[in-house]
Amino acid sequence: MGQETFTLASGFSSPAQAFSTPLPIHTRASERNRCDSSGFRKANGPVKYLRGSGVQWGMSAQTLYVIGQSDSFRETDAPWIMEERISASGRAYSVKVYTSEAYTARHMRRSDETKRLVRWTVRLSDGRCVSRDGALRVRAPEAWNRVRSVVAKLRGERREQALADALWDNLTVEEREAMIASVDLPSYTVGRSIRDASEALHADLIAEGSPLALVDARWQERLRDIYATEAFGGPIGSSAWHAMTWAQWLTYTYSLTGETAPDTENLPASVLTDHGRSRRLAAWWPSLRTFALYAPAEHARDVIARITAMAGGEVAAVEAQEFPPASRLDDRKAVLALRDARLARMTPAWRADAGAALNVAREGVAFLYEAARTLVRR
Repeated sequence: MGQETFTLASGFSSPAQAFSTPLPIHTRASERNRCDSSGFRKANGPVKYLRGSGVQWGMSAQTLYVIGQSDSFRETDAPWIMEERISASGRAYSVKVYTSEAYTARHMRRSDETKRLVRWTVRLSDGRCVSRDGALRVRAPEAWNRVRSVVAKLRGERREQALADALWDNLTVEEREAMIASVDLPSYTVGRSIRDASEALHADLIAEGSPLALVDARWQERLRDIYATEAFGGPIGSSAWHAMTWAQWLTYTYSLTGETAPDTENLPASVLTDHGRSRRLAAWWPSLRTFALYAPAEHARDVIARITAMAGGEVAAVEAQEFPPASRLDDRKAVLALRDARLARMTPAWRADAGAALNVAREGVAFLYEAARTLVRR
């Protein structure tokens, strides 16, 4: 028997090009959206196609629409192993690698358009499951005719990007959302900063060869909305967002950095960095202006007033400006006098640590000043 050949949705065509990834991409599988072994949802019954066209009898490309995507490896629990590898820098690391058995008919799906085995399939409203390229051909044939001669001359990443862009540009907002819904975004945010979550998501999309790997799906905004929903009960801009409390705002702000929010009654002025050799302002300071802008006005005023009192009183405009140069000696003396007075009035909890108190008097006052100005303009 000859060796079986097959083509993956991303364009790879052999086990030698198997996807290696430290983590599997997180997907949601819905039974009602999966195709059965013939490629059709069972409720649809038999479907006839025009020979060689890939188009259903009585259905035009204009009436077709995308209802989602599926990863057959995940759905069939394709076999994999962990391999130990050495990076260029000499660091040992482990990666997940699918075995050759995964790239067989048992764990891959046969495209209803080309009859080739593919890992990723795009689900169509007529019940068919096709590859990403197939989705472009049957969903937007005019677009395919425009790009086919172009992509024929391209290779590698440039070809993949051109095909990904062509399909994405010809999908409606609803179709895009249907495909994005297959990615379990909340699983990436648990215990991670938004930076780490974004990096892990992109790494998985690329390593797993997802049809979404090369498209602009506003991933950062979507991840941020998940952090917001966890903290406020709704995404950014929602009614829940605008009803935020200071405690919720701290939870949200710190979750973005993968940290635990401090107690609202025991706010730290600054934190140690560089293994305890230096200090910087606590993460909540830069967020004061945004809180003052979006939180309920009265609540925001109460919070800013309390922090202002803890910081030693109302901030003068000159305190919030850049420290005067040596050529303006009198101005320097004036600012230093204001700073000394502020340090004397500052809450004892902050004043007890000279480094923390100076962080507030030198840098924190600028954030506090902008927050106060924001409240005045509301």
